[in-house]
Amino acid sequence: MTEIISEILQIVNHHFNISLDEDSLNYSRFLTHLQYFILRQINKKSIDTCDDKSLFELISKSYPMSFKCVVKIKDYLYKELNWEVTDDEVGYLVLHIHRVTSQQN
Repeated sequence: MTEIISEILQIVNHHFNISLDEDSLNYSRFLTHLQYFILRQINKKSIDTCDDKSLFELISKSYPMSFKCVVKIKDYLYKELNWEVTDDEVGYLVLHIHRVTSQQN
C-alpha cells in the first residue's frame, strides 16, 4: 500500500509541478482517501454510488487539470496492478486532488 500511495503522490506532484504540503489537513484527508481507495481496489469493492453520468461529467469538466492527473493515476494502476477504476472512484479522486493541490496554487 505504501508503494502505491508513494507512486500516486509522485504522479500528483509531477503533474502539477508542486510539492504537496504534508502538514495540511487536505493532505491528511487525501492520504486517508487513498488508503481506503486502495483497500476497496484490493477487495474489489469499488464505490458505485450513482448511475447518472452527469455528475462525473460535471466533475471532469469543472476540474480538468485534476481529471487529467487522475487519468494518469488510473493508467498507472491498470498498467502496474491491472486495476480497473470506476467513474465514481475517479470522481472522488478528482475532488480530493483538486482540494489538495488548489491550496498551493
